Amino acid sequence: MKYYTLFLEVVLFFALVFAEQKKFTYTPEVVALNKSNFDETVANAPQVIVKFYSPNCPHCKALAPIYEDAAKKVREQNVRVIVANIDCSTNGEICDKQKITRYPTLKFYKDGQFKAEFDQKRTVENITEFIIENSRALITIIHGNEATEFIKKFKTDEKKLLIGYFNRIGDVDYKTFEKMAKVYGNEFIYAAAGDKQAAEAVGGVVIPGIVMYKDYDEAIARNTKLSEENISKFVNIHRIPNLDILTEENLQTYIDSKIPLAIFFYEKDIQYEKHKADLYHISKLYRDRLYFVASKSIYKDKNRLNKPLNFGIFDPKDPEFFFSFPKGKRMNQANLVQFGEAYFRHEVIPQIIEEPIKARVYENNVVTLNQENYNEIVLDESRDVCVLYYSPNCQYSKRLFPIWDYLGSRYLYQRKNITIAKFDAYNMKIPQSSPWKNLEYYPTIVMYQAVDKEAMLEEARQQNATIESYNRGIVVYSQDAVRGVKEIANFIFRSSVHQSKIYLNIMDISKFEVDDEISSDEESSSSDEDVDLDGDTALERARKRKEYEKMKKEKRLQKEALKKKKAEEKAKGKSGAKAIPKEAFEKPKTTKTVGDDVKTSKESKETPDKKKKDEL
Repeated sequence: MKYYTLFLEVVLFFALVFAEQKKFTYTPEVVALNKSNFDETVANAPQVIVKFYSPNCPHCKALAPIYEDAAKKVREQNVRVIVANIDCSTNGEICDKQKITRYPTLKFYKDGQFKAEFDQKRTVENITEFIIENSRALITIIHGNEATEFIKKFKTDEKKLLIGYFNRIGDVDYKTFEKMAKVYGNEFIYAAAGDKQAAEAVGGVVIPGIVMYKDYDEAIARNTKLSEENISKFVNIHRIPNLDILTEENLQTYIDSKIPLAIFFYEKDIQYEKHKADLYHISKLYRDRLYFVASKSIYKDKNRLNKPLNFGIFDPKDPEFFFSFPKGKRMNQANLVQFGEAYFRHEVIPQIIEEPIKARVYENNVVTLNQENYNEIVLDESRDVCVLYYSPNCQYSKRLFPIWDYLGSRYLYQRKNITIAKFDAYNMKIPQSSPWKNLEYYPTIVMYQAVDKEAMLEEARQQNATIESYNRGIVVYSQDAVRGVKEIANFIFRSSVHQSKIYLNIMDISKFEVDDEISSDEESSSSDEDVDLDGDTALERARKRKEYEKMKKEKRLQKEALKKKKAEEKAKGKSGAKAIPKEAFEKPKTTKTVGDDVKTSKESKETPDKKKKDEL
């Protein structure tokens, strides 16, 4: 009986193993998915990477052998992931559902949920690293001397590493660490040790405790307070360098932190180098209260503020105000500390700015195309070129001009491989090099991808294609889509080969989404009015924003007028001041009876007629 029971347990064990293997088949080759098995595979497999492609796409054909080699490499490293692809020409519904706007697109799914999209140069090494990075367990468990080896590998990879040292893997402190790791996701590489040997091997570690290893500022930061709040505070303070250059990539991190920014504005690099040491020293004193950054972008927009800036404090919670360093005062460590302390004592008078400093704003830089420069710019194969074909008399084109200028300026200074251009297709003929000579509507937005453009246009000419029908190497913005700044920015990001995200603040979106100069008659007759998800039209949103700004301005003017009046009264009082009698500071005499209100002696002298009048 004993052996029989043991036999049943063994049979049951292998049955479960075979059932699991049947459920997920990890094969060396790339798995072809279709509409019948895509949802089931993504939902049930722990990890899947999917290539969405079109068989006629030249980039997809070039990627095929690279993708196969990457699949073999991850299999050699025993990474348990399904490497798959799906043909979007025959499975359009699936690709539309996954919001695929360009080919090829690689997406990684973990536990049935979308996790990441590949946005690097398509090489075997990059794709392999992308798969491994997204496949690894959130927290790597290390033992003994493995800790030192793990840290060495981190230094080679140049990534931020967060290691937790605990009494036991799975205890309360470890679970708190695990929970916070899920919050910060791929920003760090996580590891955990549950024995004293690991802490001793590293040295200088208190159990329980967390250590952050980084390649900036002090290389190691330690924390022994392991509540969620303390871990979050520790990570937020040390995840950002003491002093950094403000860029589009790190701007949102600073805005989300809700911690005030001490910003040093400069025109020439030599100015920054001159003050860099002082700024870095002061930044360490205010580590958990102020973030110190440097930026020269403010000088690109001369209309942002009425006077130039050199240094000041901006609080994301109060974007209307900027606290400027005193003009004419020398910028040294002592004066910077004095200014910082005055700011936290609320003694610095803020400067009111019309537009919040939430993002870098530059001078307009849209490339204006003509028949002479058209081929040189549009056919540049090293760049994605997004062209607005417009008519100067078209009201819908006029609506797009401020949006186009804004996006052009942002991309020019942020990315060097995307060009924002415009072409007057009403007054100028499209050059003979393009197969399409006439457009069906204005405005038309076209993305010319960074591909073999000569071959692409030659093929279009041979097919006698139109700009709307040809879909290889170019993407046309839908005429039915909302033409707002965030929608067009998303189109540029999705349709370009050099995918580049830009930060947009709410003020920009409200400002550029509609043209205020469009007449009311035209507005009512327009059938292409932009409507947002909340039901309000873009025009209504702009009006609400305008009313709000007007109300805010009136309120500010009222405060200034009241302040001015008080100052005048104070000045007048000083000029004709008289001695105030001592009696004026004495409390009025009172008479009090039980059950009655307290009455002053002044009230008791009021005439009966006046009392009667007051009662009425």
